[in-house]
Amino acid sequence: MTTKRKSNAWWEQPGKAHGRLMMAARLACAIACTVTLALALALLLAHPAGARAKAAPLSATPVSGVITSDTVWTLAGSPYQLTDHVIVAQGVTLTIQAGVVVSGTTDRGIKVDGRLVAIGASSQPITFTSQAGTAGGQWDGLAFRPGSSGVLRHGVLRYGGTYNGTAIASLSVDGATGLTLDHFVIRDGAAPGDVSHGLALLGGAVLSSSALTVSGHSGAGVHVENARLTLADSQVASNATGVSLAAGAVVTLTGSAIQNNTIGVDCADAADRPSLSGNSFAANATALRLWAENLGPTTLTANSFSGTAASIEFRGGALLQDTTLPAASGHTYRLRVCESIGGQFGGEPVLR
Repeated sequence: MTTKRKSNAWWEQPGKAHGRLMMAARLACAIACTVTLALALALLLAHPAGARAKAAPLSATPVSGVITSDTVWTLAGSPYQLTDHVIVAQGVTLTIQAGVVVSGTTDRGIKVDGRLVAIGASSQPITFTSQAGTAGGQWDGLAFRPGSSGVLRHGVLRYGGTYNGTAIASLSVDGATGLTLDHFVIRDGAAPGDVSHGLALLGGAVLSSSALTVSGHSGAGVHVENARLTLADSQVASNATGVSLAAGAVVTLTGSAIQNNTIGVDCADAADRPSLSGNSFAANATALRLWAENLGPTTLTANSFSGTAASIEFRGGALLQDTTLPAASGHTYRLRVCESIGGQFGGEPVLR
């Protein structure tokens, strides 16, 4: 009689073999998970608490050439990088959405023959800047040409400087009469070796602006020549000249702060008749530089002066009408060149 041998080896017992294989697989998995967690913990401890990895830079949208149909630059497509000049053709509108960044390099800028509408928000301004973002004159900036129009609101323009045939400026308005400019900043346009303005109005341009801030230019913060400007509730600071008036300038300046410029307001042409009312002139080397002919009954009204070597410096000239200068404390008047001020004969104008 043959007796079957009872097997005690696990490999000879199919049920037990399967169970032990499963246990071995689970053990290997547990070991792998433990190693993974240990590595993750080591990486976490290697960085300071709260540290975050830098987000990958957004890819830029390249733009160049003539825009011949209405176009929108969206926040989703930002930043927009000028690879050549962008020209907005006549009859065409380029709209730039809030929060968009536009950047350019040397000999790259936006020239408007049609209409540019760039309306940001106080929490989401539109930024026009150079790609390097370090110094003035690194890109051409914005130029509104004759017949153009637009709206610039809640935005920043920096590091610009384009030559428009008359002057170098971050924002050039030549012959345009339909531009709205408010709650806008123009800064850091002082190109090395160049006399660069922030805003230049030329060629019959007409502009009414408020809440404008202009600073950091080697020329004038605002330059007006053969053009008309009404500027209110603004700040023009830390430029070589705050506001400069050349031939044919008609300027009304009210309720604004003119600060820390070498010259606050400079009238280069004796025929100009500025109207300056309710402004604060502070810490300018010279607050006003005028010709006697510039003075009139409404030239200076309720302005304040502080921290200046000279409140008013006269270039010279001939007084054409009776004029009374402010007599408040802190005023200093300096005569630079005296050709003829006041009259020697009865009936001529009197300077008081």
